[in-house]
Amino acid sequence: MNRLEAHGGTVGGAPPKVLFVECPYTKIVWELVAVWSNCANLGLSGCSEVNDLEEWFLTMTKKGTKAVHSLAILTIWQVWKQRNAMTFKEERRSMRAVVTGIKDECSLWASAGGKILQPYNDCKPPMSN
Repeated sequence: MNRLEAHGGTVGGAPPKVLFVECPYTKIVWELVAVWSNCANLGLSGCSEVNDLEEWFLTMTKKGTKAVHSLAILTIWQVWKQRNAMTFKEERRSMRAVVTGIKDECSLWASAGGKILQPYNDCKPPMSN
């Protein structure tokens, strides 16, 4: 068993759908993001019928807004970064820490002018004296 398998992830060469949709760790991350963002279509219900990552992504974001598309991309990015950290550095973050990373990235995008992500911006300006 390799490090990634030991942490409930995918084996090298597995289809991307396994990592981003079927992995138990990732499923919980998607559900946490769906609850936080109040975007039900970011949850994974109904995803078992799709065959590949592209079809799954298009199905998931079909009814969503541009903000939902951006949140989906941010989630995929953070899951990928976590996969690499587990595989190459033997570092494992909690699912909540991955979601915090998604929120932080979302705040950065919103702060940099990503207006569609403003409703999800958790950053608060520093208090002035």
